[in-house]
Amino acid sequence: METTRTRAEVTYAFNIPAKMQADVDGIKSITLKELTAHDELLATKRSNGDAFALAFELAKQALVGIDGSTVNVFDHTIDVAFGRLGPKGRALVLSAYAKI
Repeated sequence: METTRTRAEVTYAFNIPAKMQADVDGIKSITLKELTAHDELLATKRSNGDAFALAFELAKQALVGIDGSTVNVFDHTIDVAFGRLGPKGRALVLSAYAKI
């Protein structure tokens, strides 16, 4: 059951620094959204009680776009996106999530 939003969905776009784009498969920007309580619950369930996994799952749940293309956890495009981003890009997603 999806919780009712009390306000409009808010997204944030972050540009990947030009000097790092080669390390992240040429990706130039990522878009993250603020999570609802339901989004957080889904991420928590996927983490299976592992605090480190929870940080990744929350960031994955928040990531909704790469270079203007939509990604999400439900059709597994997020897994492809996280693979493309590599370790440095995933660290940027975690950092961006912490900023929102």
